[in-house]
Amino acid sequence: MNTNLSIHAMRINRSKLMILIEVLSTAVGGIAILYALFFHKIKEHTKGSQNTSLVRDLVSDWRLFQFINCLKNKSKTKS
Repeated sequence: MNTNLSIHAMRINRSKLMILIEVLSTAVGGIAILYALFFHKIKEHTKGSQNTSLVRDLVSDWRLFQFINCLKNKSKTKS
């Protein structure tokens, strides 16, 4: 009986570990994508002397990101 409990505990710990790995990999992937987009914007704008447009583009991208998240949250609350 004791071995059945330990096997069950191992299964629970393994599933928690898999969930943790999945969450961490998703977070790392999201950060990598945001960094790539940010780096691309900087590289694109440093070719000329358009530093103000770089800031303007980054702010507009951030506002779009916030708008998309707002829409996602509204759709979750309606469900």
